[in-house]
Amino acid sequence: MVTLRHAFDANSMKGLVLKILRGSYPQIPAHYSQDLKDLLADMLIKDPDRRPSMRKILEKGFLSRRISKLLTATIAKNEFSNTFINRHLNISESKEEEKDQCNDISNEGVSQESNQ
Repeated sequence: MVTLRHAFDANSMKGLVLKILRGSYPQIPAHYSQDLKDLLADMLIKDPDRRPSMRKILEKGFLSRRISKLLTATIAKNEFSNTFINRHLNISESKEEEKDQCNDISNEGVSQESNQ
């Protein structure tokens, strides 16, 4: 998964089935954390009842901290974008409103002159 390769790979269907049944997969490279290696090992347990649920995976401390940082950054980015966009939209809308008001005032002056 993290190596961007299939966890189980073989030249034939029979070989693939045997690797899956044996649970043999390539060793995770050393530069990955032990937490991640343990999680992957848990996720590749043959017995599905013993594999962690999605909830358990997301509750892992090392993942929840990372997710929290990513969400915080994403929320901050979105908030900035929304604020930036809204501020510029409000400025544009305000300019349009001012223009409309000026037109209304000009039109009032014209209609008052034509009434006299």
